[in-house]
Amino acid sequence: MEAIEFIRQTPPFDQLPPESLLRVQQTLDRLEVVEGARIIEQGGAPSTYLNIVRSGVVELRANGQVRQVLEPGDPFGYPSMLSHEPPVHDAVAVQPVVLYRLPEAVFRELLAQPH
Repeated sequence: MEAIEFIRQTPPFDQLPPESLLRVQQTLDRLEVVEGARIIEQGGAPSTYLNIVRSGVVELRANGQVRQVLEPGDPFGYPSMLSHEPPVHDAVAVQPVVLYRLPEAVFRELLAQPH
């Protein structure tokens, strides 16, 4: 399945008008992450991307404790991006992971659209 088809089926992107989906398609990055890699660091720099798990599993951990398990279609990274505060969780790939990443500027454009 092509990236935009996956995104088009993933809430809340499934509610976007065609022109917004085109903008997402033009700016979406694909990132492969190896097992055990830390994608976001607790207390580190705020995320500059909305990350969406395409395949694999990501754990959100606070102080070494698993707080949430993310699977395909689940987003992460946006709380620190929106608040400009350090992340409160590590995001760790517990197996090889493929992520789709939407840059902060585009995510903010989408949020600013009327609903």
